[in-house]
Amino acid sequence: SLACRASGARLPRVRTTLKVVGPVGSPSPLPSGPEGVTVRAYGAGERAVLSLALERRWPALINEGPAHRYGREELGLAVFSVPELILLAVSADRLSGREAEHLLERIAPITSATLIGQALAVVRSGREGGQR
Repeated sequence: SLACRASGARLPRVRTTLKVVGPVGSPSPLPSGPEGVTVRAYGAGERAVLSLALERRWPALINEGPAHRYGREELGLAVFSVPELILLAVSADRLSGREAEHLLERIAPITSATLIGQALAVVRSGREGGQR
């Protein structure tokens, strides 16, 4: 469940090396092998993130529900969403439940309703249980 992952999840340490294309001073990191993801049902941004994560074995940050599941379930990637990162911040005492709820509500218009709903349920259950 999202709550279990939030309380015990650890982000893997990764080496961050990108292929830089463009003039010096304004780098554009691009995946050098976008053919790694062949699905065409998602937007260009999700395809690029999944391609780069697949190629480099990096974690991916995706807020769109179906692409998030595809990266985790079909490609076997470590895929996180901003709602999950907010829950990690709460579990690490970097954010209060009230602050997390506010942030989740702010990003709700541009994030999967399922991911937001799951995260809000976790935050609200923690607040009802006496956490800040």
